[in-house]
Amino acid sequence: MSMSPTSLQFHLAHVDPDGALTEAERIQAAEARHRVFVSNGRLGGLTSWGNTQDRKARTKPGHSRSPASLDHWIAKVRQEQEQKPAGQRMSSDDQLKAATARHKAHMLRLAQASAQARRIRAAMRNHSTA
Repeated sequence: MSMSPTSLQFHLAHVDPDGALTEAERIQAAEARHRVFVSNGRLGGLTSWGNTQDRKARTKPGHSRSPASLDHWIAKVRQEQEQKPAGQRMSSDDQLKAATARHKAHMLRLAQASAQARRIRAAMRNHSTA
């Protein structure tokens, strides 16, 4: 299991307060501590999820705030419209259309980024085999 540099720094700061370990021992202890944290986190998450009766209701608040959700864009457009003077606001139908367009644009940007990443990976694979 690989550990991010930030996680490594965090765990290194909490092992060997006396400075008695070698650098290799400190890294090994930090990695072991990280594995315990990850395992405990998974255990807690799985236990909590196992006790959840209505999973859809539990995840709805997070999903609706995600840019992948149309609800996110509707809320964003409505918030922007509330900042405008009453005579300059869009109708509810136009707000929905604007939110839908923004949602589609966001998803298209994600698709473009994904396609570019696939092209780069393919080029790297082709370059390394040549």
